[in-house]
Amino acid sequence: MDKNELKDLIEERNAKRKPMVKITFEDLTSFSINDHQYKMISDHNNSFDVHQFEMAFNSSFSKFDYIVGQLFDNQLRLRGFYEAGRDNADGPFIGQLNDILVEQLIFSDDIYIIQNLEPRPIPVPRSSSSVDVLEGVGNAIDVIQIIRTAVLKQRLLKYKIMKANVKW
Repeated sequence: MDKNELKDLIEERNAKRKPMVKITFEDLTSFSINDHQYKMISDHNNSFDVHQFEMAFNSSFSKFDYIVGQLFDNQLRLRGFYEAGRDNADGPFIGQLNDILVEQLIFSDDIYIIQNLEPRPIPVPRSSSSVDVLEGVGNAIDVIQIIRTAVLKQRLLKYKIMKANVKW
């Protein structure tokens, strides 16, 4: 499959998709997404396209303080950032934006920044998560060894069951 065929498939898929959000503009820089207030902070090269944004945005972005949209090769990429000092936020932070763009080697003049004026609270991880169960394990090698042992035990059990069911 060449690049043109892939682009055609993507365009066909996008034509069938329906937006997951409802955007209502109050003025040129203020708008609401699903009744939550947002403000356009920066729009370099007037790259903000409402239709592209509607197709790329989903509700998981509503927890971020900022949403950065970047248009590269006619594809929109959205990324969320937190304000520095936000409770329970472990990054990425908006102050790291330039570093992240350089690290990822994405050089595009078509970029915009939207501020979420009503960000959702960041959920606190539950104490009974699988991460907590594995917390005392030590390191990744121990975790891999535990998983391998469990898989081998499961295979051995299946073998014993199959052997018990076979009649000679």
